[in-house]
Amino acid sequence: MKEPEEQIDVKLNYSQNRVVKEACNYCGVNTNHSVLCSA
Repeated sequence: MKEPEEQIDVKLNYSQNRVVKEACNYCGVNTNHSVLCSA
């Protein structure tokens, strides 16, 4: 029953992935985004 929750997380991650990716490239190495960039 965790499928719907996972789908929501994936959707949010997909949307934020672009922003995070750009932020990581812009800031370079950022401890705040390092974990998000790894994903």
